[in-house]
Amino acid sequence: MNRCQLNSQQLEGYQRMFAEARARLPFCAIYLDENYSRVEFQTKALLEIQSTCETGKKLAIVLPPKHGKSRLIVEAISWLIGRDPTKTITLAGDFEYGGKDISVIRTSQAVRERLSGSSRFGVLFSARLHDKERKAVRWRTTAGGGLNVIKVGHQSAPADHLFVDDPIPTFGAGQLASNRETVWNWFRSICVTGLKPGGSVVVVGSRTNWDDVFGRIERSGEEWKIYKRKAIE
Repeated sequence: MNRCQLNSQQLEGYQRMFAEARARLPFCAIYLDENYSRVEFQTKALLEIQSTCETGKKLAIVLPPKHGKSRLIVEAISWLIGRDPTKTITLAGDFEYGGKDISVIRTSQAVRERLSGSSRFGVLFSARLHDKERKAVRWRTTAGGGLNVIKVGHQSAPADHLFVDDPIPTFGAGQLASNRETVWNWFRSICVTGLKPGGSVVVVGSRTNWDDVFGRIERSGEEWKIYKRKAIE
């Protein structure tokens, strides 16, 4: 059914749905993918991300493996870049350049595909992918914003939003004190040098050690919001 065939009540309903999706991240996620999980934790996590990014604060989301952490980031970046395609976003994770089956690369590709080919995204937002800058590790919108993907330990130009996906991705790596110290030093550095004034930070991942990034965030005394999900609730 096209718009010309809609009556005024139906048209008003669609307009209200579009307005809600643009205004609230969980509604956007469900509109873009009707099969997306609507469980309470996912909805609350998306609302926490929205609040963090709108206010320029810091958020840590802790959840067990295989509980949709990367999907949270896909939905968040899609919504942020859709609402304001001039914004720059950095996504950091553990990967090697050239890898094709790595979480942060898949996240970048998923958002990029929405900008370039999703009819639902196109109805909701005006953001479009730049014709010449569309690599998985770095793509741009026609409005000048975009996404940079970096490896944990590397630096990036200051961004409006910083997302970190599993700073220490495996239990084994988390048992090495040298790994934990290296990642923590990098993390504290990029949270300062990798952000524009008023920028936000969202780190999502699973615990690997009592002294990992999430443990140190809790003990840091800094203004972090921490949102957790247990393996069994």
